[in-house]
Amino acid sequence: MKKILILLIMLASPIIFSKDNVEIKNAWVREMIPGIRNSSAYFIIYNPTKEILKLQNAQSAYFETVELHSHSNIDGIMRMRKLDYVLIPARGFVEFKMMSNHLMLFGLKETYEKVKVGDKIPFTLVFKNKDKIKFNAIVKKPNL
Repeated sequence: MKKILILLIMLASPIIFSKDNVEIKNAWVREMIPGIRNSSAYFIIYNPTKEILKLQNAQSAYFETVELHSHSNIDGIMRMRKLDYVLIPARGFVEFKMMSNHLMLFGLKETYEKVKVGDKIPFTLVFKNKDKIKFNAIVKKPNL
């Protein structure tokens, strides 16, 4: 039921980016905490093709390093770990969300240190076949 609801939201939402029918929607970056140069990014990626996509990397000119990450509950403790890749199922989607898969953003570059709520941050997703998808994510306060 939750996946159906997310799919309906995706279909009703404006497309942030679409390349070869792969769509990125609802992209946002968690507002930077003053003095902290790290953050995280979230979005939904929809793959309407017949092929499984293998997301291997993400990049942003605003950060020194961008990594694919996931949260998992191990013995009652939430742990974050770096992922080598994320598979996007054929005719399916993966939601990058808080306490789950996300982009971990390390080292906000000084050039961009004045980034604030409402600003857009550019990202590039890189797939195994070397295809790239570029999109912007808006900086928001998290709804906790």
